[in-house]
Amino acid sequence: DTPGFFDFVGEVQEAVSAADAAIIVISGKNGIEVGTKKAWEICERYNIPRMFYISNMDNDNASMRVIVEGLQELYGKKIAPFHFPVRENEKFIGYCNVIARNALKYTADGTEEIDVPGYLMDYLSQYREALVESVAETSEDFMDRYFNGEEFSDDEIRATLKKNVSECGIVPVCMGSSILKQGVYTMLDDIIKYFPSPDKCAVTGINAKSNEVYEANYAFSKPKSAYVFKTIVDPFMGKYSFIKVNSGVIKTDDVLYNQHKDFEEKVGKLYVLVGNKPQEVKELHAGDIGVIA
Repeated sequence: DTPGFFDFVGEVQEAVSAADAAIIVISGKNGIEVGTKKAWEICERYNIPRMFYISNMDNDNASMRVIVEGLQELYGKKIAPFHFPVRENEKFIGYCNVIARNALKYTADGTEEIDVPGYLMDYLSQYREALVESVAETSEDFMDRYFNGEEFSDDEIRATLKKNVSECGIVPVCMGSSILKQGVYTMLDDIIKYFPSPDKCAVTGINAKSNEVYEANYAFSKPKSAYVFKTIVDPFMGKYSFIKVNSGVIKTDDVLYNQHKDFEEKVGKLYVLVGNKPQEVKELHAGDIGVIA
C-alpha cells in the first residue's frame, strides 16, 4: 500500500516492480489527480493488470459517473465499470452489479437483493453496453456477434474479462466506502475472479555461472533467485532490503551470488514484515516477499 502523494512516486515504482497486479485508488471526492495518471503510467511501464477502486462513496460530493467518464476520456473503451452506487435520500446504501444486472443493498449481515431503482436504469444500460463493447473488441468472433445483435451470456462475459484483465486489455472500475467497509468485499472478490493467479505469472531468472536466462516462474524446484526492490535504513534493524523470491527456497546461511556487485554473499537472518514489525523466519519460498539484512 503506497502513498498517493506525488512526492512519494518512488514508493509506487518500487512496489509495482514486485507486484503481479495493482489497484489504483481514486478519491470519490477529489476525482482523477496527477497521482492517478502517474500510477497508470507506472503500471503501463511494467505491463501489469490493474483495477480502479473509487473510494469515499459515502460522501455527498462523490460522483462515480464523472470519474468513469474522465477515465474513459483518458484511456478509452478498456475502462469498464463493474459496479456503481445506489443512493437513497442522497445516502449511499448499496450498489448495482453491471454484469449480473441486479442491485444489492447493504445490511447488518451483508447484502440483500433489491429492485434496480428507476433512476439508475439508464446508467445500468449505459455501463452494460460499455462493458459488452469492451468484451466484443477482444475477438473477431465476438465483434461479429455484437454487430449481429447477439447477447453474450454472463459466463462468456466473465471468462473474457478474466483473460483480458490479466492481459491489460480491460481495466475494471469498482467502488465503495472504506470507512464503512462497504464495497471492500466486492473488490476482494473481483481480485480473485479477474486478476491473474500467481501460478499463471511468469518471471525470469539468470544462471550466475552460465549467464543463461531461465523461466523462474515462482517454482520451488528451480535454482534460488530473488529480486531486491527496496532498501531501507532503520534505527533498530539497521540497513535491510525487501526481496521477492522468484524461484527456489532461500534459507538462513545460504550463499547467494549478488549479480550487481559480482560476488557471493552469505544470507543472514530472514524476516517478513507485518506492518513495520519484523518477524524472523527460517526460509522464504518462491513467490514470498521478505526482508534480508
